[in-house]
Amino acid sequence: MKKVYLSLLLSVILVLSIFTAWGQVDAQSEKEFEQQVSEVSSETINNENEVIEGAEKQNELKEDLNRELQKEGVNIDNISAEGDYYYNDNQQIVVLLKDNNKLSNVPAKLKEINDKPNKDKILKIKEKVEKLNKGNITPNSKSRTIPSYIVKNVNFSYDELYQMYDSFFKDNNDILFSKSTTLIIKPETNKLEIKTSNLSKSDTNKLLNRYPNALDILVNPEYTVNTEYAAAKARKDDWNSLGAGLAITSGDTLCSTAGVAYKGNKYFLITAGHCTQKIGDMWSQFFFYDVGHAHLDARASDYDLGLISIDPVDIHLTIPGGRYASNGLYMNGAEASAGGYDSHFSGTARPKKGQKVCKTGWTTGNTCGKIIDADSTDGFFGERQIVVDVIPGKGTYTGDYLLGKGDSGGALFDPVNHTLIGITSKFIKEGTYGPDSAPVGRRGYFTPFTEVALKYNLYLYTNNARTLIPL
Repeated sequence: MKKVYLSLLLSVILVLSIFTAWGQVDAQSEKEFEQQVSEVSSETINNENEVIEGAEKQNELKEDLNRELQKEGVNIDNISAEGDYYYNDNQQIVVLLKDNNKLSNVPAKLKEINDKPNKDKILKIKEKVEKLNKGNITPNSKSRTIPSYIVKNVNFSYDELYQMYDSFFKDNNDILFSKSTTLIIKPETNKLEIKTSNLSKSDTNKLLNRYPNALDILVNPEYTVNTEYAAAKARKDDWNSLGAGLAITSGDTLCSTAGVAYKGNKYFLITAGHCTQKIGDMWSQFFFYDVGHAHLDARASDYDLGLISIDPVDIHLTIPGGRYASNGLYMNGAEASAGGYDSHFSGTARPKKGQKVCKTGWTTGNTCGKIIDADSTDGFFGERQIVVDVIPGKGTYTGDYLLGKGDSGGALFDPVNHTLIGITSKFIKEGTYGPDSAPVGRRGYFTPFTEVALKYNLYLYTNNARTLIPL
């Protein structure tokens, strides 16, 4: 009998020891997990700070140059008529200016316009850049040991390249392009560039003859345009002040907002066109408060822009304080007492090659990258796009990804002056993340806001004072 009791006692001790060990393992695992989360959060903050510092330097260089140019009645955003500029990997601004010697062989498209460079204006721009490089710069600037600006003579201005880019597929509708074809403006080569999986020799020769000195053609049978729409969702809460980075839903579709636009006295939430493809459908703030109706899917005009007409608050679902248009920008989120938004839009800006940017979205949060191509089109029926790659080592807790399925419609913006640059459209799937195994990628595609706003006569809401949506 004693042997039985002894056996039972040993069994109880063994079971208790196992449970104790499990508890120790669970506690240790939880402790290690918390430590890993803390380390990742700290790394994320450092990565974001590094991106912001880089963007601050880019903006400082741009402002220095702009101040000097304004003395001569020239604005840096108007330089596109005489050349272009972009940021290189050495944190320098490369200023491109048309050569004073006109090309004897130019594309037929440009022969229709007066493409003679403005010699006096170009010389003034060049003088100002050289002045800044010599150290004779404005008092607000910091001294630099290496040239901050590089001047290059080029054949075409940005406006001329864009004119060719804008009508390229229409002007060449006799060419048989493969489905995997991308057209890009390349400021570093001062040309258009086609990447394609297949192009006949005769079609290649036609294009080179039509665009002398203005086109590079890269043919690779393995090249594919494999992008996936990021059916998105953003921060899931109910807001009476509408802005950028909010969760909106329609049925099973979840998408983000890139801000509020207005036209006359009508206000719209900005999102992606593939989100609002069912015109007239009701959209809500994460399944609860109705926001408005799908008004526009602009993909037929080559822009993945969607607009949701903002309705007054339903009297049966009253949001305290009513509903307002605001310039709010949700990046990482502020406390409710601070209004929820941790920043605000100051305006809009055209994307530039090499520019450091950030985006906000539900799946991957606030992530940052670098503009690889400021003007890109995928194929004949492709949307106009800004191409952004995550900066290596500058991803977030998602595992170094720029965006994922759940970020669509969110804002692409300058992390320093908080200007809206683009709207999240799609990405190249390179992995999965989270409990739902959401597809994620390191390269993203964004709709250029300034272009599409001009096309549809839209204005971004940037007023610091909120506007009540009229009943």
